[in-house]
Amino acid sequence: MTAATSIDLPHILFVDDNQLDVHLMQMAFEPYRERLSFSSVPNMITALDYLARRGRFTTALVPDLILLDLNLPIQNGLVLLQEIEADPVWKRIPVIVLSSSSRQSDIEESYRMGAMLYVVKPNHWDRYIDLASSFARLAGMPAHETRIPSGRIPRR
Repeated sequence: MTAATSIDLPHILFVDDNQLDVHLMQMAFEPYRERLSFSSVPNMITALDYLARRGRFTTALVPDLILLDLNLPIQNGLVLLQEIEADPVWKRIPVIVLSSSSRQSDIEESYRMGAMLYVVKPNHWDRYIDLASSFARLAGMPAHETRIPSGRIPRR
């Protein structure tokens, strides 16, 4: 049996400019690092370059799932969601809005624009662990592979 390459692994793209949130998600996905790949970009322009495989992203992996913050610099996440939904290839990638906003208008607008799911960013580490497991399944990892082996839970 040969080892899987990163191309063979489910891939998650996280669009968020908050480095602490990016770090927390990277840590939450740590137990899956051999079975899932994870990338992050800080804004809409960089996300569009990533998805279009332009500039430094010519060899970027096509994401199986996009996690999208709404509060981005340059343009907010809803504008990016609109761009994703307008592209016939990108619109097939599920998008989960992961935002600190719990405003009903943001939630409704995200769903109207094509988000698969809206999740308010957690304020407890254990919830990040739970979300990483759920997101890994949504990205294509089989459910039995998203269980964290004993002793592998990253500590914050």
